[in-house]
Amino acid sequence: MKNATVKGYGIYLEVVEQDSKKVIQCNQCGTVLCGADDNWQAHAITIKSDLVGFMDKVCGVEVAPPVGEPKLLMRRLYCPSCQVCFETEAIEAS
Repeated sequence: MKNATVKGYGIYLEVVEQDSKKVIQCNQCGTVLCGADDNWQAHAITIKSDLVGFMDKVCGVEVAPPVGEPKLLMRRLYCPSCQVCFETEAIEAS
């Protein structure tokens, strides 16, 4: 089977055949995260941080927290072996 990028999940994940089974792996280091039908996000390292603090500290942009809006967090998902970032998204704090 030819390797195929996992649609919708960025450029660092791919579906490959291993021992006659389809798996999702990191295409940077080859680490297998899970079976192709499983939730790869459950097998990634997850880091959540305050989005406003991130914008200020990393981007140098001073942002006032929105008044009356839910607090936002930035969720990043990383390869457990090589730490390449698979996905970054803003989510509501629960």
